[in-house]
Amino acid sequence: MSNTEKATPTPQEQVEELVKEVRRKVSFNPADFVDDPRAFRDYPVKYTYGVWQGAWNTTPPEWWVEGVIPKGGVGFMSGKPKEGKSLLAMDLCLHMAQAQVEPTEFLGKFKCSPANTLYISREDGEQLLATRIKEVCESYGWEPGPHLNSCVWMIRGRFNLMDEKDQEWLKAVVSEHNIDFLVLDVFNRMIPGLDENSSRDMGLAVDVIEKFNRNHNLTILLLDHTRKPASGQSPVQLATRGS
Repeated sequence: MSNTEKATPTPQEQVEELVKEVRRKVSFNPADFVDDPRAFRDYPVKYTYGVWQGAWNTTPPEWWVEGVIPKGGVGFMSGKPKEGKSLLAMDLCLHMAQAQVEPTEFLGKFKCSPANTLYISREDGEQLLATRIKEVCESYGWEPGPHLNSCVWMIRGRFNLMDEKDQEWLKAVVSEHNIDFLVLDVFNRMIPGLDENSSRDMGLAVDVIEKFNRNHNLTILLLDHTRKPASGQSPVQLATRGS
């Protein structure tokens, strides 16, 4: 090996380099970060290689949508109103239903596993949902069949995740239909009275979501609307509200 060639870093060296990078970026003032992305501060971080070393032996995740949505996960799909979030989520649910009878790929790329899905809508009515379901199936050439019954569609004029009665109703539906995958459309209309800009309020809502996730082995997808930035508020600050 010539003097100019660099030896391939060992796994431990790679981890140590990563930790150095984390130390440079682990803590920063969000306000400074918005104004100047370079405004990271170097804070000391305690580091034990044994903890990282265990990461090499982790169990590979199982996927509902390969490489995109792991089984048992909780995720957000966020965007402006009327940008197609609901249609995309419905398309996803139908792909997992169709996967019971033939291989399907979400977005034409990501392999789907069969799942029993529950889609709760707080905005779109019965006619719009039925029209979209029909259009999605026809666009892929999928024939109606009993396998599509694995998608449960429910329209709720009122649904409050923080209400114990609504929580009990959701538990009963999940148990009755053996639900694997839950879609809540839209999340911010299912937490009335909570402030999305408050980390405390969002912590209460996330606690409820995580209990459903753990206690019922549910994968949960939350659809959420972004809002127009208030005066003096940057898009970055808006996107991370309540975080």
